[in-house]
Amino acid sequence: MTDSQNTFWPQSGDYVLDHVGELGFDVAWLLLQEARRFGSLDLNLPEDFMYSVVTKACFWSELPDLSFHLLTSFNCSTFPACMERGNWVPATHNNGAVDRADFWFWDAVHDKAPRLTSLITDRLYNTHLLPYHQLTTLKITRLNAIDWQHLLLTLSISPCLRSLSILECYDPLDGEVFRPVVSTSLQHLSIEIWPVLRNLPAMFAFLHLPSLRSLQFRMLGSTHANEPFPCALPPSWPCRPLLAILGSCSASLSQLSVKSEDYTISSEAMGRVLLGVPNLEFLEVNLIGTAQKIFVGEFVARLTPRDDRAPGESVMVPKLRKLFVHEAQAGLRGSPFVPVAESIVRMAEARLRGESAVPLHTVCLSHGCERYTWDGPENLVEELGAPLVGRLEILEATGTLCRVEWL
Repeated sequence: MTDSQNTFWPQSGDYVLDHVGELGFDVAWLLLQEARRFGSLDLNLPEDFMYSVVTKACFWSELPDLSFHLLTSFNCSTFPACMERGNWVPATHNNGAVDRADFWFWDAVHDKAPRLTSLITDRLYNTHLLPYHQLTTLKITRLNAIDWQHLLLTLSISPCLRSLSILECYDPLDGEVFRPVVSTSLQHLSIEIWPVLRNLPAMFAFLHLPSLRSLQFRMLGSTHANEPFPCALPPSWPCRPLLAILGSCSASLSQLSVKSEDYTISSEAMGRVLLGVPNLEFLEVNLIGTAQKIFVGEFVARLTPRDDRAPGESVMVPKLRKLFVHEAQAGLRGSPFVPVAESIVRMAEARLRGESAVPLHTVCLSHGCERYTWDGPENLVEELGAPLVGRLEILEATGTLCRVEWL
């Protein structure tokens, strides 16, 4: 449901009545009379429509039983612009009382949508507008600096929430004081961050996610920015923010996906990250940008159990079953296809015969503009040589699918 003209509506005079009647008011009226039959709703209307005098007078009085009994998913981009630190301030009467007509729509969503479990929203607002307490899936397309307190509050009142996605988030405010929050239900977290977020690690120190199983971490690059920003980052970045997130869920995490655009992740930094997730079974690393050296070779070496390791020395991510690494880096010279392939085979063989780590099920590594597009080992004899191809075939016969592609 949307105003396709996206025009500005004044809120007084006959012009309002004529305008909203001609460009959507009557249609919205007809649709909302059938709201009890909606299974999903995508709502994108300007506040001038939602809170105009005409709209409130009509819908508040004529649709007292507005309800969404079958609604399961709601995509909402209709919050008002009149906000104070993320909280909506509704209109008031001369005596100071809140104008309940402003809630003509939100009361129905909050109190009369018993099946609503999935919400997509452009940002977080008052918890009394939407039934966060019954949601299982929440997707936030933008989280501003002032919204982190609201996020923690939302998590604290969402006992059923299993999946949280934040598409674009900014650093919490300097000096922000957080209270500890535990979310025992959350199992999947996907987060996109901008570089150099100083306060993000401090915020995650107050968030405990004991049931988290899957984490998708993406560092946004300059191609997503509206204006240039400095790119001078230490080689260990983004280890600190990522470690802060993992610190809230390291024991339970079994799946980790890391994507970095424009910024190099060193194998040392990634090694520090993996030391904190001993139960990891699935790992994906996707690097896009400019690099001075190849990530794959050094990283694979860190995952290879050493025959000469000291007694009691643990193997990195010993429960790892599936590994996907894609590296699309500009500025690299040469094609280390054979050395990388040999490193992959050596790692897979070491994990297959060792007792300190489970055998790998799938290893997929690619370099270039496409990910994971390759032929079987029988078609790589010319590039790899017969001995290495034979080792790949033995690995496949014993249950380890091993692929390398250098485009």
